[in-house]
Formats: sequence, C-alpha cells, structure tokens
Amino acid sequence: PTQKGFRIERISPDGGSPVVVQEDAFKPAAAVDGTLYFGVNLANLNGIQALEIRAARPDNAGPRSVVRISGTRLSAVMQPVVSPDGKWLALLLMDGPTTNIWIQPTDGGQIKRITDFGQQATFIARRVSWSSDGKSIFAAVGKGEADIVWLSNLL
Repeated sequence: PTQKGFRIERISPDGGSPVVVQEDAFKPAAAVDGTLYFGVNLANLNGIQALEIRAARPDNAGPRSVVRISGTRLSAVMQPVVSPDGKWLALLLMDGPTTNIWIQPTDGGQIKRITDFGQQATFIARRVSWSSDGKSIFAAVGKGEADIVWLSNLL
C-alpha cells in the first residue's frame, strides 16, 4: 500500500525490482491481449464509496472507464476475472442479502446478471473462474442463515 492507497506493480517471475503500473488502483485482472483491468475508489459523495473498473493498454495513453459500481453492491471478495477471449469481466455483486455473478462487457456495454439466488442469503467464496472455452463460470457457492445463537451460563 501507498500513503494514498494501493498501487499495481508488475514484477517478473524471475524476480527483480517491481515496476509501478498504476497508482491508486487495486484488484488487477490482466487479459491475454495485455489489457489491464483494475479498480479505483471514487469520491465518497453519499456516505458510500463507489468503485470504478477501468481498462488500460500498455500502448495507450490513459485508462478508460468500463463500469461504475455503487459501494452498496460490492462483495468483500469482488475481484474482476477476465474471460479467456477478453470480452467479459465476471464480477461478484451484492443484491440485498445475496451475492450474484454478473458479467460486464469489457467494451463498456451493459452489465448482465447471470445468477439469481433471490432473497436467500448466499455467498460466493474467493473468486470465480472461467472455463478455458469461456462458456462456463465456476464458483464455490454457499447458503447462509442469519440466525444468531447466544449460549450463556454453560459452566
């Protein structure tokens, strides 16, 4: 982390010094074509900080916005995952008490929900994975309950 927040660094698998790729950014996801997708926190205007996912290519002057997401929708484990063909980002977003999988076109089109767990408290562990052909998404899905049990005077 930096004094302002996180930054994205690139380092060779052989070691060496890291190279700063993007300041004040986090949640990186690299596509096969070299495009880097990353999150940037937006100003806290309504008491809730939003996230913007941006894309940057090594040969381009600056990043472009792909999608803005309200802070109320952000899952604790939300990490964009690029499809094998680079056309989609899989995102874990909150819908009330549940987490659903959404896909966002990397060209900035309309976001689309691909699961609907209704009002059942559902969580998705860690992050999702695309199949190698890009036709499926794998996720570890759990159902939760909101019951709290308080045990006292047991000893």
